[in-house]
Amino acid sequence: MPNHHSKTQNKENTNPTNTPTTSRHDTKWTTFIHTSPQIRKIINLFKRTNIKIALKCNDTIAQPLKPANNTNPHTPYDRSGIYSLTCCTCQQAYVGQTTRSLKLRYQEHTRSTRNNNPTSAYALHILQNRHGYGPMNTTMNLLKPLNTPSLLTPYELFFIQSFHKEGKLVSEQNPAENNPLVQLVIDPSHETPT
Repeated sequence: MPNHHSKTQNKENTNPTNTPTTSRHDTKWTTFIHTSPQIRKIINLFKRTNIKIALKCNDTIAQPLKPANNTNPHTPYDRSGIYSLTCCTCQQAYVGQTTRSLKLRYQEHTRSTRNNNPTSAYALHILQNRHGYGPMNTTMNLLKPLNTPSLLTPYELFFIQSFHKEGKLVSEQNPAENNPLVQLVIDPSHETPT
């Protein structure tokens, strides 16, 4: 039976460049995503080290054939963002924001109304005016889907001012002071005081 060490010695003796060889156990592998021809220069830098580089390609021929990984919620009510709730009696709307699903937020509004505990301007409007609220699919609309909490308040203010300007906002929801930037977006011809 041949000695394993003699094979290694023979390989070292036949190495024409006299660079030290590394054993399989010392070799470390890393993976780079092949994005440009410059990656070859990086690979060449590690050529004579115990670090081996494998290339990975993100764009493959199979990608267009794979079904899309659709992680989007099935309905708008499973999403978060800016929403409106319309009163079934007077057709005025309440604008709100949520980081949770609209379905859950709708349940909170209706529970608040049923329990005579107005925790929102929408519940207050329904209770004070003895108006009716309807099913979620006819009264709730997703105005702007958002997953970024820092964008919720600016978009909510924008939609509140838009609904107020159009006369569609429930009176129980007070719009904030007119923000000149929001006014400019709603009505570009609006002149701001100087």
